[in-house]
Amino acid sequence: MTPEDLLRRIARGDEKALGALYDACGGLVYSLARRVTGSDREAEEITQDVFVAAWRNAGQFDPGRANAATWLTALTRNKAIDRLRATRRRLPAAPAEADEWPEPADPAPGPAETIARDDRTKHIRLWIGELPPNQREAVELAFFEGLTHPEIAARLNATIGTVKSRIRLGLDRLRHKLKGGLE
Repeated sequence: MTPEDLLRRIARGDEKALGALYDACGGLVYSLARRVTGSDREAEEITQDVFVAAWRNAGQFDPGRANAATWLTALTRNKAIDRLRATRRRLPAAPAEADEWPEPADPAPGPAETIARDDRTKHIRLWIGELPPNQREAVELAFFEGLTHPEIAARLNATIGTVKSRIRLGLDRLRHKLKGGLE
């Protein structure tokens, strides 16, 4: 059963589907939260918050706009950044090279999930590394350091409009690659 199917079941109140979604995507959510916050404790709390939000908001999931992993990633990123802003902590800089990124933690996935995740992770790392430098830097600052558009603009000595364009163009390229390369 796909994560999209599980979200449809969750929207109908199926508690077992929530457990299955956690089993399928919990590692992804935790590893992103850990990467953004730099804290195991914060990542655990954010992971819990994300799956509570998934339970409450599964009916809002629109498979026409994004797949389930993208939807959960957006929830995770938003919750992690909200937590960072609330505590006013700043993160260490994201690695410049995709090869330096840590492998995401995943609690005991099955062999098929491991192969699929590793393949997806490898491709995404390569694709981020292939982005033009200005797009890659803006995407990394937004998603891995949790900086706001004005903070990125100040760091890059660019206008907010330029920063937004670089992020949008970079994400569009990644989305295009993801749709064409892994489906």
